Amino acid sequence: MKNIILKVDDETYRKVRMRAAQAGTSVSAMVREFLNRDEEVLHETRRIIAWHQELAPATKVSCAFRDSGFADDKANTTAILEQAGLKKIRSI
Repeated sequence: MKNIILKVDDETYRKVRMRAAQAGTSVSAMVREFLNRDEEVLHETRRIIAWHQELAPATKVSCAFRDSGFADDKANTTAILEQAGLKKIRSI
């Protein structure tokens, strides 16, 4: 196992510690969860792109996602899908 060192200002540190305490976890566990979730979102985004490429549709495809399914990853996911040619992306 490796360590990650991140410098933050005092106020950010205080907020993160409070958030972790409210969630009944540690800051390290929160960072680990965030990194794992990010990898899962990237994996699912790649699956959507592969599916789109496999279908090779003749017309533009629209993608609609529930806002609650994005968490904090909405902008990143949208940008990756747009780069892959999926231009009509909406959240509902």
